[in-house]
Amino acid sequence: MSCSHSEIANYLDGELAPNAEIIFERHLVVCEICAARLNEQKQVLLALNAAFSDENRFDLPVDFTKKIIVEAESDVSGLRERSERRRAVFLVSGLFATFVTILFFSRQSGILFAISDVALASGKFVVNFLYAFGLSVVVILRVVNHHFLFDSTVSAFLAIALLVCSLLALSHFLNRYHRV
Repeated sequence: MSCSHSEIANYLDGELAPNAEIIFERHLVVCEICAARLNEQKQVLLALNAAFSDENRFDLPVDFTKKIIVEAESDVSGLRERSERRRAVFLVSGLFATFVTILFFSRQSGILFAISDVALASGKFVVNFLYAFGLSVVVILRVVNHHFLFDSTVSAFLAIALLVCSLLALSHFLNRYHRV
């Protein structure tokens, strides 16, 4: 039989079948490691049973809950003041800056190195995507604008009329804004 930690727990809980229990007990006679682990787990269970026995229980004061609530509210009341919130924001910002600094400049830890590489690659991807998207939009708008404005006299007239109307509306809004 091979050593198994789960079999020890199952044995203690009485969850082994009768024939498996006999095989496990024979294994305990041969294997000192499993016997030692079984004794350790028995000691832990005995300590837990002793700690949570009824004779160790004590009664809480009648107003225990009220005292805890009052204490918690007095501890949190400072967070409602403006200066305390500013201090909390400053503290959180400082902790975040420290975390980012450690994340990007610490190359000794493998997990931080991996996280910083993923963050850097994600940032590069986002920047490249936005650049390519913006460039595509500009190229498409230039092609559409060129054909729309310069290939048709009606569209050129409409574009100029739209520009004039926009300028008139803007001047009207500006004049009205200064009067009030």
